[in-house]
Amino acid sequence: MLLSELNERERRFKLALRAGIPVLLLTFLVFYSLFTQEGVFRFNLINTSLIASIVFITIYFNYFLIEMSVKESIIDNTTQSFNEKAFLDKLRIYKPKTLILLVVDNLYTINHNYSVEKVDLLLYTIIHELNNTLNQYGIHSPLIGRRYGAEFLIAINKEDHDVKEIFEKFIAQNHTLTEIEVDYAFSAATNTNENIEQILGQLKDILVSEEETNQKSNTVKPAEELGKTEQSIIEALNNKQFKMSFRPLESTKTGQVEIYEIVSKLKGSGEEEILPRVYLPIINRLGLGVEYDLSLVGHVIKLLPLIDENISFTFNLSPFSLRNKYFQEKFFSLLEENDIKTSRLIIQLYERKTHHDLSSYFKTLS
Repeated sequence: MLLSELNERERRFKLALRAGIPVLLLTFLVFYSLFTQEGVFRFNLINTSLIASIVFITIYFNYFLIEMSVKESIIDNTTQSFNEKAFLDKLRIYKPKTLILLVVDNLYTINHNYSVEKVDLLLYTIIHELNNTLNQYGIHSPLIGRRYGAEFLIAINKEDHDVKEIFEKFIAQNHTLTEIEVDYAFSAATNTNENIEQILGQLKDILVSEEETNQKSNTVKPAEELGKTEQSIIEALNNKQFKMSFRPLESTKTGQVEIYEIVSKLKGSGEEEILPRVYLPIINRLGLGVEYDLSLVGHVIKLLPLIDENISFTFNLSPFSLRNKYFQEKFFSLLEENDIKTSRLIIQLYERKTHHDLSSYFKTLS
């Protein structure tokens, strides 16, 4: 049985005591006062009102506690693991040394090919098989929670276990569950500190970064290293430390170089290169996407006067920034201030299903 199920049973038992004991005491006191009256007990107006009050209070009190029970539930109904809020609350007490984020990569495909009941059974089975695997390694009562969709959070309060070995074994043994093939990915942080929510975000960044390269390395890193990487990216963005590569593109008509494709990177405090697949997930999580794109545009615009007027630059911008009104205003303002022709900037957009909705982009740019 999962730790979350044991905790939920304990919570419901305590709630039943909270509901039952006050009602029993109230009922006992009222009936005691009624039956100890002088004379024969009669259903007069006062006595009938008291009994009716007991019934009403009991029903309302139990209804109130049932509502409270639903709101205070600590488990995810599908998997019976902790829900995200309960998991984070437990972490503040548990203070684990290792945090793991496990993801079912092909959940989108599974949802479109199997029934809801089949998918729910799969998620439930994954959690319980994971708990069994951890128990086999002597890790009993681990904290396991469901974040949302097919993202699962695991906290282990030990450092003497090879996390990578444990989870790669789990993946190998549970590639097929309930007759469904499952693709997993995971990332882990060791030596975790107090800033748990930040670490969880960083674990997600690692998986997003690996999606960009279609490589699953199942990264396990110290939390301190993840924090340093994030801080380095923030500092590079604040100081506008860009490092750009230029790839010449020849015109098929003239045979001349008319466009340079720009690949942008950030430069860390130690002059090291930070690749887009590393820094973009972090920037997006921190809500700095518009700020990054504006800084990039400003840097590119400053380079344009240094080259021939017949040369254009092409580079990537986030479609979310392009749809942002503030970004649009600043973008065109920079063009006017630097007297740059719009034809010299070619924006590359990477977004799923963009080709089905080009009209909205034409409207934005017009």
